[in-house]
Amino acid sequence: RPPPPHPPSRCEPAAAAAGAAGAAGWRRRLGARPGREGGAMIYTIFTLDNFYLSEDFLAHGTPSREAGVDATTEDTLRCLGCELIQQGGILLRLPQVTMATGQVLFHRFYCKKSMTKFNVKRVAAGCIWLASKLEECPRRIRDVLQVYERVHQRGKGRTSFTFLDVWSKRYEELKADLIKTERLLLREMGFICHVEHPHKFVFSYLNLLGFSKDSKDPRVVRLFQVAWNIANDSLRTTLCVRVKSNVVATAAVFIAAREVGAPLPSQSAWWQLFEVTEAELVAALRVLVALYQRPKATYIEVNPHVLESQAAAAAKAAEQEAAAAAAAAA
Repeated sequence: RPPPPHPPSRCEPAAAAAGAAGAAGWRRRLGARPGREGGAMIYTIFTLDNFYLSEDFLAHGTPSREAGVDATTEDTLRCLGCELIQQGGILLRLPQVTMATGQVLFHRFYCKKSMTKFNVKRVAAGCIWLASKLEECPRRIRDVLQVYERVHQRGKGRTSFTFLDVWSKRYEELKADLIKTERLLLREMGFICHVEHPHKFVFSYLNLLGFSKDSKDPRVVRLFQVAWNIANDSLRTTLCVRVKSNVVATAAVFIAAREVGAPLPSQSAWWQLFEVTEAELVAALRVLVALYQRPKATYIEVNPHVLESQAAAAAKAAEQEAAAAAAAAA
């Protein structure tokens, strides 16, 4: 015979009310939207992939541009930082998705902070460390510091490398700086670090266009590889903070098909199938083509003292040119 039911306690209604109030509070904090279906309340969470900025802001309104860094220098340092993230991720044996997440965080950070105040090399290390945690493949802080010490030595042209002494004062300073950088990244992102990459769209779009991943045709195999490589290279540009991932994936498919000579539908605007307009596609293609025409990125010092001295030298040169022109006219 089953035992008699447990009599309800007097505190259970109060506990249930407190639990409901707590759940409602968390829903409000998460940005949940209430709805009603079948007489019951349901809740859905907003999509957090909403970090997109205008082309005009990225060209003229970033904190680095306002601090006196020209557009070419900013683009070069962005590209360099993404290359450092890629190099560090390879040495740390991280999956490609982790390196891609770190590069997107890197671009987002410099849309809010200036390169004159935060060194791109240290921010790159902080981004890959944070991304390894976000993608659930964390690495020890000691390994991250050792890897970027090696990357730093390689950048100076050294052929023999020395390890960073974990008991030295410099190691403690680098460790504290990396932890501080990670906290700064989280604070500037508002702890919203959701990232949507174009890679997951590339294979789907190629399949919809009639190309099979299991094909034995060498041209089709190369098509998939080239499109994947272009999706990786796009992260060195500001496309990840300018347009959505489906636009980048469509541009990658377009360039890859032209590269390998694969036929695409010519009787219709096939990119509209992927919710991409012709203007968005053309803009993304221009950015990617400019990326492949750019020389190799090198480090450029952009601290405020250097910028002031460069501005003073430019002003002096302009004055001398004006004086020479006036003398020639006289």
